Amino acid sequence: MPIKPFIIVIALGSVLWGCQNSPQQDAPSPNRPVASTPAAAARAPADEPLAVTPTGTVAAHVRNAIRATKVRKALLRYEALRPYNFEASVSGGHLTLRGDVPTRALHRKALQAARTVDGIERITNAVTIQGRSAEMVRAATAADPAAQSSAYYTVQTGDTLWSIARQYSASVRELKQLNNLDSGSIRPGQRIRVR
Repeated sequence: MPIKPFIIVIALGSVLWGCQNSPQQDAPSPNRPVASTPAAAARAPADEPLAVTPTGTVAAHVRNAIRATKVRKALLRYEALRPYNFEASVSGGHLTLRGDVPTRALHRKALQAARTVDGIERITNAVTIQGRSAEMVRAATAADPAAQSSAYYTVQTGDTLWSIARQYSASVRELKQLNNLDSGSIRPGQRIRVR
């Protein structure tokens, strides 16, 4: 079950509140500069709003968590991607996306969904296709001409040309042309060409 965004906000809020109200607030910290003279202490802010961590500010961590949540939401907008678990981690504007999908079309769809999120400047798509990297699948497909030629799908109960077309990143018109269909009606058990 995906984590709800409001739970993340509540958890981050409690962490931030705990950081600002900790009993060791006046103790010297490697993350907080210590004033060397009384005059410098008077000029220093009494309470910094955000502590600096070794890997950035708390605000940066919150922004990264928000962007990762937005990526997960973007992936969920595509019905074909909903059954698969993805892990999105963001550092600055760099997204690393991990997960496993059954087809190259869904691999491309996940990348396409991630690109729609504002603030993401670079993407590392570490999503695998049936446990193999996209490069391995591409190389295997290039080496096997039969894999490039055509693919077939057996229609299941409840399938429509539209749902099948979305699953294989095709259009209904393409499926009709590939299968010489005049209408959009298909029946369970029918084998149709999808590529």
